[in-house]
Amino acid sequence: MWLVEKLKNIQTSPPIRGLLSLLAVCLTILITVRFLKFLHSTLSEKGKKDRQRLSVKEIFIIDPQHRLILVQRDNTEHLILLGDTPALLVEKNIPLISQSTYQENQNREPQIPQSFS
Repeated sequence: MWLVEKLKNIQTSPPIRGLLSLLAVCLTILITVRFLKFLHSTLSEKGKKDRQRLSVKEIFIIDPQHRLILVQRDNTEHLILLGDTPALLVEKNIPLISQSTYQENQNREPQIPQSFS
């Protein structure tokens, strides 16, 4: 408040005093908006994780009307068939495997089932 008292004592013309008052109000609004943006971003990101929970992993086009879509949510995947009819959930709760496990399965020899005797 001492600054306001000092500014009142300065002998300036009314247009300059009005301009200084406008500048002070704009500066106050700017500081308040910046503080509120900072506060909002800090509070809203507190509970979020670094990654998205939902993502589309693959899309396979079967024909012009039908598509198979692999959707990942958290640590599970879901296979959905989209087309001219309502969406069909083909397979749900497919567990994710690590990249190393995937590589091991790719390098492994295929197992041929033995015939029934």
